[in-house]
Amino acid sequence: MTGWLNVRHRGAGGAHIRVAANCLHVVGNQAWVGGVVMAAVDPANIGQPYSFRVVDNGEGSNPRPDEIRTLQEYRDCTTEWSDATRALTIGNLQVRG
Repeated sequence: MTGWLNVRHRGAGGAHIRVAANCLHVVGNQAWVGGVVMAAVDPANIGQPYSFRVVDNGEGSNPRPDEIRTLQEYRDCTTEWSDATRALTIGNLQVRG
């Protein structure tokens, strides 16, 4: 798997990174993604590993918020790690296998 991710951290002063994704694993409503930071506002982040897990809690009139967990370390995407997630306060994730 290869692709690009653009990640904006609203709570970190609008920090923005571009990640070259090299792994993706989807099971049900969850996805694990990993890669390497290729562009960032802070040059110290370039070349650093980046992984995240997302949980899509559905659509509709009153769904639970979707969830995310980001890590500034590499995790193999075939390992379904379960570090605690946090609810998104804005946005809508869609996980499709």
